[in-house]
Amino acid sequence: NGLRGDLMDEELILKLKTAGAYYLTFAVETASPRIQKMLKKNIDLLKMKRMIELTDRHRLLADGYFMLGFPSETLKEISQTVDFALNSKLHTAAFFEVVPFPRTELYEIAEKSFPKIKQKIMEGNNPFSKWSYYREVTGINLNQIQKRVWLKFYFNLRRLTRFFQLMPKKVFFDFILWRHFLIQLSWRVKDRLS
Repeated sequence: NGLRGDLMDEELILKLKTAGAYYLTFAVETASPRIQKMLKKNIDLLKMKRMIELTDRHRLLADGYFMLGFPSETLKEISQTVDFALNSKLHTAAFFEVVPFPRTELYEIAEKSFPKIKQKIMEGNNPFSKWSYYREVTGINLNQIQKRVWLKFYFNLRRLTRFFQLMPKKVFFDFILWRHFLIQLSWRVKDRLS
């Protein structure tokens, strides 16, 4: 799932738990108010953070989805997103690089922001490609940022301890192996495509 946490309340979290949920994924995407406005998502980040905390308090695992490298996004705005994730009560998180797909509003924004590399955006438009339109335009290597954030996020003793406490034993090993496999696979595919 990719829940819009700012539209949730404690009653819904309790109902999800009663129904058997043990793992909720919050689609935060970005913690930059400017990028939120550009995407027309306009999440109430304070409420999102409270819902993540309530999810943890009610002994459910909280996962977060984050996107890095939106058109015109600055390093400071990327840092806002990273800081939100690192300072939250999320147990797991994924940090994806933005890929503007043709015939989407995001692609049109990227096209307007970077008219000189329109064709390159189209050619490198693959979520597993090592080529990054964002790096091409800004010089910022999102792959390095993703790896650093991933290490900082997952090598947090409090987060790891809480994760191990809450993860149901029957799915624990499958989850760990599967997530590790997917991360390793995506990095290897990116390396081979470059």
